Order: sequence, then C-alpha cells, then structure tokens
Amino acid sequence: MTNIKLSVVDIGILLTYFILVLAVGIWLRKRASKNIEEYFLGGKTLPWWALGMSSAAGSFDISGTMWVVSLFYVLGMKAWWLLASFAFFIGAFLMSYLGRWLRKTNVMTAAELLKARFGKDKGGVFARTTFAVIAVIFLTFMIAIAFKGTGKFAATFLPFTPTQCAIGLFIVTTTYVVIGGFTSVVFTDVMQGTILAISSIIVAIIAFTHVDTTILHANFSTSLLPQWQMPELKGTMHAGYEMFGMLSLIWLMSGIFMATGSAGGGGFAEQRYFASPNSKHASKTGAGHALFYVFRYIMIASITYLAISGLVNIKDPERILPTILRDYLPLGIKGFVLAGFVGAFMSTFSTIVNVGASMVVRDLIQPFKRNPSQKTLVLYSYLASVGIVVLGIVIGFHAESINQIWAWLVVGLNGSYLIPNILRWFWWRLNSWGYAIGALLGMIVSLIVIVRPETPIYVYAPAVNIVALIGCIAGSLLTEPTDKNVLIKFFRDVKPKGYWKPIRIASGLTKRELNYNLNKTSIILTNVIVGSISILVFYLTFMFLIGHWYVYSLISFVITITGVSILYNTWYKKLAFEED
Repeated sequence: MTNIKLSVVDIGILLTYFILVLAVGIWLRKRASKNIEEYFLGGKTLPWWALGMSSAAGSFDISGTMWVVSLFYVLGMKAWWLLASFAFFIGAFLMSYLGRWLRKTNVMTAAELLKARFGKDKGGVFARTTFAVIAVIFLTFMIAIAFKGTGKFAATFLPFTPTQCAIGLFIVTTTYVVIGGFTSVVFTDVMQGTILAISSIIVAIIAFTHVDTTILHANFSTSLLPQWQMPELKGTMHAGYEMFGMLSLIWLMSGIFMATGSAGGGGFAEQRYFASPNSKHASKTGAGHALFYVFRYIMIASITYLAISGLVNIKDPERILPTILRDYLPLGIKGFVLAGFVGAFMSTFSTIVNVGASMVVRDLIQPFKRNPSQKTLVLYSYLASVGIVVLGIVIGFHAESINQIWAWLVVGLNGSYLIPNILRWFWWRLNSWGYAIGALLGMIVSLIVIVRPETPIYVYAPAVNIVALIGCIAGSLLTEPTDKNVLIKFFRDVKPKGYWKPIRIASGLTKRELNYNLNKTSIILTNVIVGSISILVFYLTFMFLIGHWYVYSLISFVITITGVSILYNTWYKKLAFEED
C-alpha cells in the first residue's frame, strides 16, 4: 500500500465524475432497453464527431498508455515502429475507404459482417461463429490487460491493493455499460474525451515548462530510423525487443494487414462505423478518430520527457506514468487529470464490454435461438456483459505484466484473422470454409506461446500469417464457392476493390458506378498514403514541440499542412458525391 496522495478537492472531483457517468447510464437506460439495435448501435443516429471522439477515447486506455510510455522511455522515437499496428495507419484506411465499406454492409457486429459476405448456410454460420469466438477471446484478454494496468495505476494514488482498485473501477464501469448500452458508451466517451484532451494539454504545459532540456536531449533519441539490433535491452524487461529491426518489420506488416481489412483487433472498433447514420459519416468518423487520438500522444510524450529529465527513478517502466502524475501534479489539477485517466480506462473498458456482449448475443446466441423477444435479447446482453468482465478478471490475476499479454494478443491471436479479413474484401473466391479454416489454423499456431512462452514474436507472428493464408486458399479452393447471389448483393452494396471480375461482370453495375469518385483505386491509395503520413507527422508536431525540438516541430507542421491540403481535394471535397 502507498500513502494516499490526493487532496479533498481531488477526491471530490473523482467522486463527482463517478456520479456523473453512473447518472448517464441510468438516464439512458429506458432508451437502451427498447431493442437490440438501440442497445448496441444507438439507433444509428449518433453524429460522426461523437463517434470519432468515442473511438479515440476508447483507444486511450490506461494499460496501453503505460506500456507505450515505457516504450518511448526505453527506445525513444523508434518506438513508433512498434506502434504501427494501431497508432496511425488505421485512421487513414478508415477515412479513405474502410469506414464506408463497413457501414454499407448494414450489419450490427464484425462477426455478422461475415453473414453478409458469405451468406446464411452452414459454412456462413461456421465462419461467423469462428470469428465471434476468437474475437470474444481477444476482447476478454483485453479486459485482463485493463485489469492489470488499472490496478497498478490506481494503487499508486489510493491506500488499496492493485486488485482492490481494479475491481472497484470495474464494478462502476460495468454498471453504466450494462444499463445504458452503446448510447451511454458514446455519451460518456465524449465527456471523457473532453476531460482527456484538457488533461493532456495541462500535463503538456507542465512538461514544456519543467523538463530539463539538456538531460532530455542527451538521453532521448529523436531518430525514427530503426536499428536492426539493440543489445542494450538484454537483461531488461524489454529484452524481447532486442532484435528490434526484425520486430519493426513484423509490427509494421501487422499494422498494414490490420488496417487493410479491419478497424482494429477483436472487432471492437468496427461498431462505431456500423452505428454511423450513413457511409459519409462513417468516413468522417475515421478522420475524427485520427484527429482526437493526438491527445494520447501529447500525454505520452509529456510523461516520458518528465521521466527522462530525472523526475522519477523506478525499475518498472510501466509505473512511470502513475508515479509522475502522483508526485508532480498540483493538488486540484491532479484530481482532474486522474478523472481523465479513469475516463480513459472507462472508455476502453466500456467499448470492449459492449462489443464483446454484442457478439455473444448477436453471433453466438441469437442465430441458434428461435425468435427470441427483444426483452430476452437485452437480458442476454446484461448477462454476457457481466460474464465477459468476470472472465477477464480471472485471466488478469494470472498475468505477470501488461507487456506479457499485449505482444501475444496483438501479433499472435489477433494475427490469426488478419489475412482472412483482408481476403474477404479483395478476393471473391474466398468462401466461408476458407475463412474459418485459415482463422482457426492461425489461432492454433499462435498458441505456441503457451507451450513455448520463450518463442520470439518474430518467429511465431509470420508463422501465424503464413499458415492462415495457406488455410484460406486451400479451404476455399477445395470447397464450393459462395452462392453467387450472395456475392452479387455484397458487391453491389459495398463495391469492394481487388479481384472481383466474375462478380463485377455479373453485378450489372456500370463503369461509372464502379469507379465513382472516392472508390477509384488511385484515389484510395493516394488518401491512404497521404493520410498515414499526415497523421504521423501531426502527432510528431506536438511531441517535438513539448520536448523543445522546435525545428523538427516546424518541419512536421509544414508536412501536416501539405498533407491536409491534398486530402481536402482528394477526400473531403469528394465525400459530397459519395452514394449511400
């Protein structure tokens, strides 16, 4: 236990915050209980900016942020190579094409998307069920990560054990998620996102005015060029990153694969796009995610720079974040910033629970139940939410560190359906059996870390992808193609790119309809490339500025403005012509 470090004002701010989020859940309970679409998608009436802010806030988690701070602390700006799988690529892909494609499928969950793609026959049900099972496992482990990190974070401030702190926060958050549904998730995410943005700016000002630039510039590398090997990491808790060059390639490819075929690991990010009023709003939601997500990296840079300047000296890099906040924020401000980080946890946690429960109910229960009433489905949703949380807590008890779970989860388990998710958009011949076989074989290979936990990421990650690819191709070619009518409907609705020639011909769509504005291959590629670069340098602009690297910050700002100018003409202006 530690001595409590909060003033009466700080505690009052936190208690007020808890009361507010619980009040939101109770206020929205009646609306959420109307039907399952209202409960899981908010009736598809929520504005793009709220969904974008919700998406960003839902990715601004305590555990992940603690892990990323530790990476920048140890690796400098090179840490960006290990963040490619979720930091900036995904926003560019979502705004360029993927957000629109997801919305046009008109489904409720990422697993149900497979029904639209493969149909309702046995193979379609098998593929949908396979994805749902893997995704729910992924999301449950994400809860375990949240449990581990939240406990470490909160116990730094409160006179309780990490376990007691985590369970307390889990109870509060689970309550408002269960009773308020998706609308309460988004509503509270907007509130939490606003607090997080203000908190990030406050911490950035403190860092900007207090860092010792002499120490910082001497001990923090601004180089983005990766090293093939980093022998200095041997014997540390980051020893797994010693083969940095190889790992950089793995994480980079993992990021590209993930962004090409899905909105994120576990299917939890797709919900914001399914909930969008139309495809234009879905595209803007992707841009909103990238825009609001910058505050996470403003906070990460600020905490890292303060630590490197000598304000903290601890052996566990994952404790840098809470230690800095505990010891170096003024009273009153500390409570507000803590409310922001508690909100970050709640945003991520609430999203995971809501999406995990939606897959359990929509994809693992409803297809096998005959005409259940809406009230029954909502009741199942309550039970599924609580069940996922309890299981995540059990797993969290057995994890030694955040890093131990995170690496396997992102490039191992999540990697099992990266290739199947890409092929479902770009290759018409992929069928339900090929998808399911590829995903299952990939998952089996990823479990090698259970038998041999010392296996390096750069060994099992490529193996997972290669086996999944072979499984998809062999499983598809050895079984019958998907029903042509199902493929034609999917193609006409979504207009995916890639090898769809037989279906494209059968669809009867004109050349103008197929290449209309934003769906041109050249436009998509331009927006993806320019968008990815623009988002990265946008984040770097503030990270360099806080660390007093003014020239680098100016260069990054100029590149950002140039990229935005290009996107205004190749993306934003063309959105007006997008056909819903």
